[in-house]
Parts: sequence; C-alpha cells; structure tokens
Amino acid sequence: MAPHKKYSRNIVYDKPPFSVIVSEPKEGETGIFRSPSSKDALMTSPDPSITTVYNILEYGARKYPSRPCLGSRVLKTVIKESKKVPKMIDGERVMVDKEWEYFELSPYKYITYTEAHNIVKATGSGLRELGIQPNGKERLHMFAATSQYWLTTALGAMSQNIPIVTAYDTLGEDGLIHSIKDTETRAIFTDATLLKSLVNPVKECHLIRYIFYRNDHPADAPANIDNEIIATLKGIRGDIQIMPINDLIKLGQLHPHDTIQADPSDLACIMYTSGSTGKPKGVVLKNSNVVAGVAGADGTVNRFRYFLSPEDRIITYLPLAHILEFVVELSGLVWGTSLGYGTVRTLSDLNVRNCLGDIRECQPTVMVGVGAVWETIRKGIINNLEKQSALVRKLFWSGYKLKQIMSNYGIPGQGVIDSVIFKKVKVATGGKLRVLFAGGSAVSTHTQEFLSLTVAPMIIGYGLTETCAMCCIMPPSELCLGTVGGPVTCIEMKLIDIPEADYYTKSNPPQGEIVVRGPPVTSEYFKNEEETNAVFKDGWFYTGDVGELTPTGHVKIIDRRKNLIKTLNGEYVALEKLESIYRSNPYVANVCVYADSTRLKPIAIVLPNEPKLVELAKSLGIEGDHLQSLVHDELLVKKVSSSLIETGKQGGLKGIELINTAVLTDKEWTPQNGFVTPAQKLQRRAILEDNRAAVTEAYNRTEGNA
Repeated sequence: MAPHKKYSRNIVYDKPPFSVIVSEPKEGETGIFRSPSSKDALMTSPDPSITTVYNILEYGARKYPSRPCLGSRVLKTVIKESKKVPKMIDGERVMVDKEWEYFELSPYKYITYTEAHNIVKATGSGLRELGIQPNGKERLHMFAATSQYWLTTALGAMSQNIPIVTAYDTLGEDGLIHSIKDTETRAIFTDATLLKSLVNPVKECHLIRYIFYRNDHPADAPANIDNEIIATLKGIRGDIQIMPINDLIKLGQLHPHDTIQADPSDLACIMYTSGSTGKPKGVVLKNSNVVAGVAGADGTVNRFRYFLSPEDRIITYLPLAHILEFVVELSGLVWGTSLGYGTVRTLSDLNVRNCLGDIRECQPTVMVGVGAVWETIRKGIINNLEKQSALVRKLFWSGYKLKQIMSNYGIPGQGVIDSVIFKKVKVATGGKLRVLFAGGSAVSTHTQEFLSLTVAPMIIGYGLTETCAMCCIMPPSELCLGTVGGPVTCIEMKLIDIPEADYYTKSNPPQGEIVVRGPPVTSEYFKNEEETNAVFKDGWFYTGDVGELTPTGHVKIIDRRKNLIKTLNGEYVALEKLESIYRSNPYVANVCVYADSTRLKPIAIVLPNEPKLVELAKSLGIEGDHLQSLVHDELLVKKVSSSLIETGKQGGLKGIELINTAVLTDKEWTPQNGFVTPAQKLQRRAILEDNRAAVTEAYNRTEGNA
C-alpha cells in the first residue's frame, strides 16, 4: 500500500478516518457523515461571545487591540510605456504601438485592531446620521474591488444591523441593475473608478439616494478626476448624495451612534453569485450562517493543529464579494492575523515599477487562491527554472524528488532542501509563506503536490456561497492528493444516487450527488422561490456536485452534475475533471473542454501559455512571437493537441476522456470580457459561442460532419 503523503516536518500528522457516519443509510443514500470533531454536535460559533458578524471584529479588537489588523498600499503614480506588438490586419501581420500601464506603490501601512474597530463604528454612525435605517429596514450595496475600506464599510453597516448586498465589481451593468432593483437598495459603496458604471443604474433604479466612494487615484492625477462623473450623476437626479468614504467616517466621528446588537437570525448579507448561466442569484445569509462558517474554518484549523495566530499575515486580493474571501478575512480577525490588501494586477513584480509587487512587499505567511492562480504560479516557477543552466535545473529536480521521498515517509530534514534548493522560489513568493489555501475551483493534483513541496503546504477546501464556503477542508496533516478532505466541523453531508449517470451510493467507494445541511447553510435565494425549491429539499441543500467518499473518509469531487455530458457512445464525461488535468499542461494558460452528445470525444478550447507556445514555434521553425500570429498554425495546433492527450494519459484519463483535438484562441479570458467569472470560473457558453466556428471545423475535420 502506498504511504500516506505528508509534506511538512512541523505538522502533527492525523490518521484516518477523517469523517464518521452518524446515521444508518437509506435507500439510494449513504448515511450522514460528519467531522470526527463534531460527531455529537455541529459547531455554530468560534467563541461564545460571537453571535453576529460584527461581533467578530469586537472579539478581535478586545483580544488583539494593538496588533496590526488591516494594511494597504497607496498608488503613487501610473507609469505608461509604449511597446511594439504584432497584429493581424486584413490577413497581414503588422507591428503596431500598444500602451501598457504600470504602477508605483507605497510600502504597506497597517492600522491596529483598535483603529479598525473605531473606523468601523464611525462608518456605521455616519450611515445612521444620514438617515439610513437600522434593523434590516435598509441595505448597503457593496459594488467595489477588494480593499481595506470594503471590509470596514461592510462591518460598519453591520454594526448598526444594516445588511449588505454584495456584487462583483465586474458583474456587468445588467447584473448590477438586477441586484439593486431586486433588493431595493438606497445606498451604494463603490470605487471612484467605478462611478461611471453607475450612470445607467442611477437612471433606472429610482430608490438610490446615497453613493459613497473610495478614491484611490494616484497623487499626480488631476484634481477633477471624480468631479465630472459626479456632476453627471447629480445631473440625472439632484437628490442623490455622493461623498468620499472618508467624509462618511468623519461624519460618524462627529455624530457617534450606539452600535446595535443584531439577532443571530437577522439578515447579514445578500450575496449575488457571479452566475455562469442566467441572472445572478442572491444568496440570503443570516448572521448565524456567516458566524457558523467562520466557526467551521476555525474548528477545522484547530483540529489539524496548524494554528494561525497574530504572528501570521494573510495577503488578501480575491473579490470580497466572493464568499471564500469574505469568510477567510473574518476568520483572520478571529485569529488576530494581519490582512495585507493587494490586487491581481500588482501581485507580482511584472506590473509595478520602482517598487516590489504585493506578494514580495507584504511577505505573507498565508495566501489564498483559486485554481487558476495556483496554476499560474506553478507555471511561472517552471518557466523561470527553464531559463537556468542545466546544472541548476538538475539540482532543482533532484532536490524535488528527494523531498518527495522524505515527505512521503515523514523523514526529517526537509528544511535543509528548502533553504538550499528552493530558496529562490520562496523569495519570489515573499519568503515567509507557510500555508497555501486553495478553494473556489479545482486544482490539479500535480500542481498541489508541486507547490506543497516547493513553496508551502497546500490546504484544499470545498464549499459554495450557499454554505458560506464551508463543506470540506483537507489540511496538510491529512494530505491525500485528489480529494478535498473531510467535512468541516459545522457541516454534515451525505451522497444521493444519480442513476442516469451510473453514480450509486452502493458502489465501492460510494458515489453520488453531495447534499449538505448545517448552521452555515442558507435557507433560500432572495425573491426566487423557483430556484430555492429546486435545490432545497427536506432541509438539505443539493449542491449539484458529484462526489465520492473514499475509504479514509475524505470527499473527492468528481464533477458538477450539470457538467456531466453524455457522448455519442453513451458514456458520460466530466468536464471539470478533465479541465483540472489538462490545465496542468505547460502550453495551457486556461482551458475549456467541450463535449457534444452527437460526437464521440470532447474538444479542448485552449488559451495558450504564450511564452511556451512561442518557444514551441521556434523549435519547429515557425515564425511568430505573439499569440495572434501562432494560434491558427496547423502544425502548432497538432503538437499542442498531442501534448494535451499525453497529459491526459499521465493524469489517468480513460480513452473516452482524451480530447479529439484542440482549438487555440488568442483572446484573453477575463471577467471584463465575460469569458470567466470574477471567481475565475469558466463562462462556457460565451467561450463556445466565440469559438463555435473553429470547434465545428475541428470536429468536421477529425470526425466528419455530424
């Protein structure tokens, strides 16, 4: 039997089982299973004094008053550089000028827990002084990028029992208008750079009366940068009050109001999902739901003895409108950690000038990321390694294999390998990382193992907005590649048969749809009875995810139920499973697998890893140093397709799961152009429609006309 894999000599290793059955199975179902730590009762709070979301900050300020809490950087200036890039115009490749923006940022400046608490109370007092009603009568809409002010403004509202409504800053105008109208919002918090996005919402949503904005323009920006758009907004309706968030804080400092203790059953948040199909859905989260979610994270962390403490620093850059980031930051306040705010664009040194990127400047001990982030980091490490001498590369991979063996058998001395072989890798990620947390989307086992060995142990989590991000967590002390761990301490779950896809709970191991219940699970979608009734049955939430319960008590995610596609031969393929494997290919930046019931095999729509594709082209004698000039080359497409098939074989895919061929695209996939959600989940329909002609041509070329 293969050894149970372990990756840090500093961890006390746990032994299975990692979940326990607490009820007898019913026909077509497994028994209910829980964390061993909560087999008798599910956790509801990380501390008896915490019953609401605002209580979390009160707890932190009481326990860690002088510790650094929230840290931010000031944008000093924007530097513009012009570069020549190739572009296809009327079938000809020409060089054109393109302007690139780079940022110069200040060092991090932190405020203490006491200072953060005072800002939060002043923000809430400012809202009350303006006449915004407490106790759930009115709501504050959060339409902004992640920042220190996002968190303090949200908690400020909650200090007065004013629920918040969250919307991604990339939600799009239609989605934003839908969320504002749906919740009858009167007040909005946003960024100065997003004020222009509110012109049409203000026209259409007549209840809006207050707009608060965060001004993060650089010091050398024109003084009237906000005034023009503010004038436009006031011109639409003169009764709107628009003010910088700091003015709201000052107002609250001059006119303090007592905080209001909400009831645990009171609404805390309506969180609109990014929605890969249809209109965004508003997930209703009560104070008790969010607090229980934090309890699950805290209880699981304590269980696997990998304590996070006031000595830790978390770099925070994922959207706070995403439940994963929201719960992680709130958990950080319970643990007394400091939160250093960054942005996706400035995480690395590539997009900054005269300063370090956010990771190296922040020097975090903890980093949270979705699958696409971790794939990008792994490929960046590999790309840099391939530029080194043959001797350096040999030393790296020899050290990697040695640490792999030592980790598998728990042999001490791995720190020596880290300090000698992986030192540069660790410096590039800040130099102090000791925990990586992956959630929000799948991570390939190859990437999980690689980063756990070269950077820091990776914790895998699984959850949904509807469960406050809490379902399963796999700590390093339980490491089993390919699974997401056992249930967290606030959740219980079971599997349900999916007969049409041949998933049965009587199989060995049991397989089926994952259904959950517990204190963090929402009870409804806001004003959406049809969707609510579709996924909530007999007190259980049907996740739509297909899972497998391993002999050790871990849960393995097989796929999304809606992403199980039956091919022409009658067999199902699981799209997300395939993508998690193909995404690890060196030529892939991102991939969307498409399967058709009238075709034999799936096709991969690939956004290539540009440096690797250029390198491959040069090795084949193909001219071109840019995606636009390479993605249609037949030989390159054939080579990338063959490489993907080999990656699939190495990943253990069956013949039916191996792609027929690949389609390469030169369009970047971003939330801004609608090809991925802000949480980096694929917008399959948009990607397919943009590449439909190429997909049809590829199928006809390889399988003939359907």
